[in-house]
Amino acid sequence: MDKYSICIVTVVFNDLKGLRRTYNSVIGQTLKPLQWIVIDGGSNDGCATFLKSLDLSYLVAISEPDNGIYDAMNKGTILALGSHVLYLNAGDELVDKSVLFNAIRLISY
Repeated sequence: MDKYSICIVTVVFNDLKGLRRTYNSVIGQTLKPLQWIVIDGGSNDGCATFLKSLDLSYLVAISEPDNGIYDAMNKGTILALGSHVLYLNAGDELVDKSVLFNAIRLISY
């Protein structure tokens, strides 16, 4: 199964509450992603501080102004190392803790 790798790209702007929900969903997965890339568009609500406080080996976080959601998504896509990219915006949650595991299982079938 390790032949396939999933990168999650999350974009956020001034939605710390949503980012925390997405964080809890990502870290709760039974299969950790190869990368979790968070592109913060220069939020002023504590998103950057929250991201700096996280100790996740698979987290890549950038906090800088961008030109909107699609610019931020493109920044994340460029950084993605995996063969599959999942876009999970701030506030989005995976349906259960085995979604990534099940996706890889289906992909490798």
